[in-house]
Amino acid sequence: KEAGADAAAAAEAAPDAAPEADAAADAPKKVRLRRCVVERVRELNADGGLAAQLRLPVVAGPLAELDEAFALSLLDSLAEEGDAIPDPTAWVVKAARREAAWAVAEEEEWKEWESWEEQRAGDLAAVLAPKVLEKVRAINRSGLAAETLVLAAIAGPLALLEEGTALRVLEQFEAEGLDVEEGNYWINRRCFWLAGRVMTRVDKLNRRKAGKMDLLARVSASEVRDHIRAISESSAFDILDELESKAVEIPDPTAWIIEAAKKQLSASPLAQQVNQLNASGKLAQPLEAGPCIDALAKLKGPTVFRLLGDLRRRGKALARPTGFLLAQARRELA
Repeated sequence: KEAGADAAAAAEAAPDAAPEADAAADAPKKVRLRRCVVERVRELNADGGLAAQLRLPVVAGPLAELDEAFALSLLDSLAEEGDAIPDPTAWVVKAARREAAWAVAEEEEWKEWESWEEQRAGDLAAVLAPKVLEKVRAINRSGLAAETLVLAAIAGPLALLEEGTALRVLEQFEAEGLDVEEGNYWINRRCFWLAGRVMTRVDKLNRRKAGKMDLLARVSASEVRDHIRAISESSAFDILDELESKAVEIPDPTAWIIEAAKKQLSASPLAQQVNQLNASGKLAQPLEAGPCIDALAKLKGPTVFRLLGDLRRRGKALARPTGFLLAQARRELA
């Protein structure tokens, strides 16, 4: 909740209590200052430990330019100096303006560096959702990570995940902070594990490889993700293998993958059954279709029918339906 330095606050200052001329110029301006900062100013005045009263209407403007935590820290520093500072109002105005100028300069430096990072990353910067890109920037600016996150290194792996999952990876990394020495490697590993083998292969196809032909265009992970996850892993790998072998013949790899995956799904009744079960909403969480289809394909029809029927009956009582189904399939094969 914010509070302005209003007329009532202005009345606290004596008419003849004039700080330096440039500070007085702030007095007529209406600003919005966080309530906790206003209360801290009033506490300092009430304590009587300062050489003179802080003029709230004068210091409000400069303090409002600062981050709340920094404004409070500055006032705490003033309290520690106490009556050693003959003109507290002028001291606060000068210190706040100096810090605000530093903050502006630092912001410009960060913007310049981030722009350079995005240029270095090329089209990788565009594959990230805006919220994910902003989170990467925020982590770098916080200084809490032992290693600066490099957009060119982590954008591809992060783009393999849904936006919410990518943000959770970054939040987990942020919580680890300085405990993670190789932040870029940590994020990439986590992304590959969550994305699965097929999507990890997509990322590898998008990267340059010595001695191999590059794709004519980047595969959009967000566009192909649902399509290749709807078919068996073995079929998905076959599609990606073919794409790699025909790299120079396929101008739009994304559209080509989607079309190939749709054809595979329409030709596989088993894949359709698994996807229909996922779409029914009867499970606690969707099956990982790829590995489940491959596992079920090794079983006879009646056994598959029984296992899927068992899943439907158990429904949301199974917290991890994928693990349950894979375990049952292995047991049938033993």
